[in-house]
Amino acid sequence: MTGETAKKPGRAKRSAKTGAFVDVTATGAGTSTKPRGSKVVIQRGENVAKGLEDKACWILVGDDYESGTLISRLREGLPFSSMERVQEITGDPEWVLKVIGMSSRTFLRRKKDKLPLDPVTSDRLYRLAKIAAEAIETFGDEATAMDWLKSPNRALGDKPLSLLDTEAGADQVLRVLGRIEHGVYA
Repeated sequence: MTGETAKKPGRAKRSAKTGAFVDVTATGAGTSTKPRGSKVVIQRGENVAKGLEDKACWILVGDDYESGTLISRLREGLPFSSMERVQEITGDPEWVLKVIGMSSRTFLRRKKDKLPLDPVTSDRLYRLAKIAAEAIETFGDEATAMDWLKSPNRALGDKPLSLLDTEAGADQVLRVLGRIEHGVYA
């Protein structure tokens, strides 16, 4: 027999190599089309997001993302559509503007003129996308991840979303998500 074997034929599991779901059978392994339940599908075809940074960048720019281009894209400034993608994922456009330090008027002007984001705003938006990607990865679907980000958390002393306006707050949220992922009470 070639491929992987499993105790329960037909059982789907995550591939350690690609992170995609694999249908493991007694005769071998084949790809599965089982969705994760998220509107944001991080793994796509040949452009498989490998690390947290790649997943966050994929959230920001979608199929236009090439692995390894994160820093240059942030320095150039992300396209305005990145802002709209993050606002859609969080479900709270005004909160996203507050966290990245952009006024509603600036947002509307950039939208109208289709101007790219500046590097500082791009970096702040990347921080939000990175947390969203990690939460989606930890909880398995977008709805559960966003519910967790919007709910008070005793380990953090506040709602995780309210801490993302600073790098220190984002680090704390990532630490708690890591604890949850590893089964440590958080």
